[in-house]
Formats: sequence, C-alpha cells, structure tokens
Amino acid sequence: MKKIVFILLTASLTVGFSISTLAASLFKDVSEKEWSYPIIEDLSRSGIIQGYSDGTFKPTSGVTRAQSAIYIGRALKVDTKNRPNPGYVDVNSKTTGYEYIAALVDEGIYAKARNFDPHQSLTRAQMAKILVIAFDMNGTKKTGFTDIPANEWAKPYVETLVANGVTTGTSATKYSPDRTVTRQQMAIFIYRALHQDGEIVVPPVGSGKEELPDSVRATELLKLVNDEREKNNLKPLVYDTKVGNVAAIKAQDMKTNNYFDHISPTYGSPSNMLTKFGISWTASGENIAAGYSSVNAVHKGWMNSSGHRANILSSSYTHVGFGYAEGGESYGSYWVQMFIRK
Repeated sequence: MKKIVFILLTASLTVGFSISTLAASLFKDVSEKEWSYPIIEDLSRSGIIQGYSDGTFKPTSGVTRAQSAIYIGRALKVDTKNRPNPGYVDVNSKTTGYEYIAALVDEGIYAKARNFDPHQSLTRAQMAKILVIAFDMNGTKKTGFTDIPANEWAKPYVETLVANGVTTGTSATKYSPDRTVTRQQMAIFIYRALHQDGEIVVPPVGSGKEELPDSVRATELLKLVNDEREKNNLKPLVYDTKVGNVAAIKAQDMKTNNYFDHISPTYGSPSNMLTKFGISWTASGENIAAGYSSVNAVHKGWMNSSGHRANILSSSYTHVGFGYAEGGESYGSYWVQMFIRK
C-alpha cells in the first residue's frame, strides 16, 4: 500500500514565526490547511476519489450508494471483469458505477436484494457496514454513542469501526447514523480502513487507541525523541512540566474548538501562548499532529516529515513538553510537541 503522511504541521520560532505545510492544494475548494487535505490529495492521486473538471473537490457534497461502490471498488482494486448481473431492479448496465456494484455484490460486500437505491444518499450507518465487510475488519469496542442503542442494526459495525480507529463519531456521545456521508468524510474513512496493516502510521487492525496515562505517553515520547537525538550526536532534551502543561492545553484547545493549526483562536501563536503562561524562552518550536492512535505512530509521522524532524533534531532547543487530547469531531486525537531553549 502507498505510504501516506497523516496530518502534521510544524513551526519554528526564534525571532519570528513561520509555518511550513506539506504540499500545495490540488483543489481550489480544499485548503492545504484543511484537516482532510493530505488524505484527499492521496486518494485523488490514487484515482480512488477524484475531483471535478472545474478544479473543485466538493468536500461537503453527499455520497450516493452508487458512488460509494465506485470508491470502495477502486480502493480494493477489485476486478470488475466478467461479473454477473447483481440482480437489482433499479440497476442496469447504464447505471453509474454498475461494474463496481456488480463486482461488490459478487464479492458479498453488498447484500443481494430487490433494490440497490443507487441514487440514494449513503448514511453513516450504511457506511459502517460496508467498510467493515469490505476491509474484513475484526474486533469491537464499546462506545458512548447515545444514538446507537442496543437494538440498532448498525451497532456491531460501528463498534468495529471504533475498535479499528476508523471513526470516533461526530462527538463524544454521537455517531449520527442517519446523517449523509460527505465526500470529505468518505475519503478519510476509506483512508483509515486502507491503512490498518502497520505499514504506515495509522491504527493496526483491532488496536483502537492506546489507553495510556499522559505521564506514560510523555515518558515514551521523550525516550523516542532523545533516542533520535543520540543517534545524531545531539544532547538530550530535558522534559519541562510547565511546557508540557501548555502543550496539553493547546491539544485540548484544538479538540474543543475543532481546528488544526499553530495559531490558536484562544491563545494566538505558540510563542504568545508560552509567554502568556509565564514561560521564558529564547527559541521555541512546535510540532502538531492529528489522527494518530499511538505514541510510536505519531513519532514516526513526525520523523518522516523534514520540518518536524528538524525540530526534533534541532541543536537550538534544550527542553520539551508534550500534550495530547483524545476525541473531537474531526480527528479523534491531537498531539503537540513544544520545544524551547532557556
């Protein structure tokens, strides 16, 4: 499978403040700072979910059941040749996505029935079942979703998606099973489903999220960072609890206010935030990431990005602090590294 960089941003501050992002946007309606941009870009380049001729992606447009068959079929690289007629009364050879519908029915991913409803909007409940079957997911994890009662038909599929890190719901207590899946959401769901095999920095099958106390998470990250620095003949960074507290506040702020950026709508830039919380510094930097489910995964993501790696291996810094927040509407997890020189 392709190696895809998950969502990362880096900033370094000495005299001023700068941000570097990973690529220029392919679509005029999807900013390179958009939370789903790296995923949309990769799936588009892979031919799984492509844009429109006018240069747009239309991320908030709904996905139909026929379109879902096309996207899933392309993601699985399913062979569409010599497939039997799927047998739906509302699907024929001229129906959009017919070849993929036929192939996925033949593979047992879509159930045989009288109607397929190809032009009907795909709901989040339907999406859960399709992804679990298509990507052969296992495991379950209890959720706190109040809109998924015990008798909800999609409950086991939703719990399997959560166990595999594919979804965290639309909030801590809601899954919104009847809500239409957007193109943006479909992209990230397929991305997460595709990358469960450990080859890249996303959740392995059945792992869910790491259940670690913040102190353990910080200890593990510090060891990983200093191991890298030792390999490069650099002095180890000292963990600063106060900086860690600021990093934790920043992670929580991104989760609460549903954004992913170095500039906080609450606290401003990282340098301003450090100063606001009474921390003196002569140089500072920040790495942030979203969507990673483990310490090793996010560290690998940062090390595979030149900008983030530069912060981790900078000789300018003497101290570091880490922050983490789980949940949120868009990403599921937020990670922050703050570096300073005293």
